[in-house]
Amino acid sequence: MGFRRYNRSEAAKFGIKTFELCESATGYLWSFLVYTGKQSSFDLGPEIAKSTAVVLKLIEPLLNKGYRLFMDNWFNSPILARFLKRNGTDCVGTLRSSRVNVPKLVTHAPLQQGQLVARHSGDVCVLSWLDKKRITMISTCHGSATGLPNVSSRPPSRPEPFKPQAVLDYNRSMGGVDLKDQMLEPYLLERKRCAKWYVKLFKRLLNASIHNSRILLESSLKARQDNLQFRLELVHTILSLHHSRIPKSRRVESSHRRSLFPQVLHTHWPVRLQQSDTDQTRNRQGRKRCVVCLQEGRKMQKTPFKCDTCDVPLCVENCFKMYHTSRSYHTSSSM
Repeated sequence: MGFRRYNRSEAAKFGIKTFELCESATGYLWSFLVYTGKQSSFDLGPEIAKSTAVVLKLIEPLLNKGYRLFMDNWFNSPILARFLKRNGTDCVGTLRSSRVNVPKLVTHAPLQQGQLVARHSGDVCVLSWLDKKRITMISTCHGSATGLPNVSSRPPSRPEPFKPQAVLDYNRSMGGVDLKDQMLEPYLLERKRCAKWYVKLFKRLLNASIHNSRILLESSLKARQDNLQFRLELVHTILSLHHSRIPKSRRVESSHRRSLFPQVLHTHWPVRLQQSDTDQTRNRQGRKRCVVCLQEGRKMQKTPFKCDTCDVPLCVENCFKMYHTSRSYHTSSSM
């Protein structure tokens, strides 16, 4: 099945793969695509790479609105960057040096730590920067300018080195999907094993919908909403509005009907009458009249058994059960 994917680096190695577009600051899930194998619905043909087709499908409603898109090196390419820029959308991200139209000078230029080399083609800039390892970036809204991070954890004796501005903005805004995953991590409904793939997918969509609704509420009220408290209030509100409309099952009705009786059948046991219970001179067989047979007007029946808890003589075959399950007998016996 195309839905089931294997990833040995994840804790849950088998799952459903999705491509997601999230807002950077809050992690709001704007749109997503489910990967269903090589012949996925977002495949735009052999001349367009699948990574490019995924981006175009996700970003299509947001083109020509001035947004800035941050992507990793699996999605980025110079051709895609040029297309997005012509359609009013900037893009920033890491780039694989093996992509088509990447300048060879950027890929092979010798660099020392902290140095960079960049090449421009109109609004598209491709640069390579050597930190601990070589990093290749592409941007349609940055040049080769450098800057310092806003917050530095280094001591004054070890000042923060200058970094390309494209790298600084990428590190600051790339975590939209990761932020969403971190907020959903304590409430992973889909982690429970499901026999049906669509149940697992439904649970993921339900969880993401709750996440999005909390973000919209924060935006409306201009105040932060605690994640756990929001979910608890949501469950309470749904139950208070719709619990009365849920049809009761027969199992619930039968359990309610059993709860009306003050005595429970499994606490009552039939035992034989003792010698002290009968007059052996008058009743040599040690029997007494059954209270149910007597009340029902049946032929006088005598039984050698009684209820150990109720201390009344009862026929074991039918009267014992009738006495403990009928309301009329309980009412008359309790008086």
